Amino acid sequence: MKITVNLHIDAQGRDVDGSSYDAAPSYAGAPHLEVDGASCARCGSTPLRVAGFKGAASTVTTADATYTACGCVACNAHVGTIKREASSIFGEEEDARVLSGGWRVY
Repeated sequence: MKITVNLHIDAQGRDVDGSSYDAAPSYAGAPHLEVDGASCARCGSTPLRVAGFKGAASTVTTADATYTACGCVACNAHVGTIKREASSIFGEEEDARVLSGGWRVY
């Protein structure tokens, strides 16, 4: 699984062409991600820690990735989008269907 954060919101809340950064949980079970080499455009906190916004409207799932709007943990400002890429050939939905399904004989 690969997690990246695209920072595309500036200090004034305007949408700008952002840069992508690698991200990972600070520790096992952390409720946030730490973004390497980035700081918050609004409050300047370093290292930048982000968390996804709750609710189905802020999350989009495709066959190979999940995208979630995210905000800075320190000031709660919307800063960008988290992209979580599935480490699967067929996509998470198909893998789940195959793994939870019954035996198949061909």
